[in-house]
Amino acid sequence: MGARTKVSWRAFTGAIASLSCLLLLTPARALALAPLEGVANFRLVTPLVPGLYRSAELERASDKDADFLLNELGVRTIVDLRNDDEVAEARRTLSSGGERLVGAGASPGRVHLPPLGNVAAFFDAVAASLPPGRRLRALAWLLLDGGKRDQLLRDELTREGTPRLLYTSMLQSAPVTWGAAFRAAASASPAAPAVVHCAKGKDRTGVLAALVALAAGEGEAAVVEEYARSAGLLAAHARARGEPGGEPEAGRRGGVDWSALRGTPPEAMEETLAWLRREHGSVDGYLDRIGVDAACRAELRGRSGSSS
Repeated sequence: MGARTKVSWRAFTGAIASLSCLLLLTPARALALAPLEGVANFRLVTPLVPGLYRSAELERASDKDADFLLNELGVRTIVDLRNDDEVAEARRTLSSGGERLVGAGASPGRVHLPPLGNVAAFFDAVAASLPPGRRLRALAWLLLDGGKRDQLLRDELTREGTPRLLYTSMLQSAPVTWGAAFRAAASASPAAPAVVHCAKGKDRTGVLAALVALAAGEGEAAVVEEYARSAGLLAAHARARGEPGGEPEAGRRGGVDWSALRGTPPEAMEETLAWLRREHGSVDGYLDRIGVDAACRAELRGRSGSSS
């Protein structure tokens, strides 16, 4: 009787563990991770790719954050989408937890893939997207005064007060980088978790997260909704740390007033996805262009259990 009781108890606890895993993979539960202390905007990218997380920069992580990421989640890879100057600036305030995650002796492997690394190509894409009249003006300044042309394009980037032009110009100007970043992120699994991040975890990370989620079979409405959550998560993190505003440290850098692009308005992602369909026929058409072919997408959907 005692032996049979022991076996039954093991079967019971195993069933409970299996049920817990299933619950964690439902959309309502999978994205609801507790906020980290020193890292903003942390969550799963999509329940369809378990093991893939997203966040803002990791340099200010607390030791408790590092314990959770390294020991409980078992993060093995960190995909960093920031430019070198952003990394250098963030490393000046490296916490002990951040040292364990991204310092010289950190255990997770770091994959550095900045979509804004080629600034000239990025602003060429901004210029190419302008209406004919403003595009002609930018061309005239290129011939007469390159500095004024550069500032004109920086101002164009924030003219709409939405990051839509930022997103489409990034996607247009850095196909190789986006392809490599997609493959690095999509290789994550529960056995080999990864975190993808930029500075705030909302723009570059938001675009990459959208591409991966859509390729995994997530619906567009859910992708847009998840993108839009970043503004609230950043604001909550700033309040918890006693920082003013919803997005700390947003300001002028590189001649661009980034404070004009605060927030994650749903229409910015909706318009970006519409641009992908208009320019490439579909999101899959863009993925083909950046080297994420149908076989790669099918493998991702096979792992996610999605057949759509």
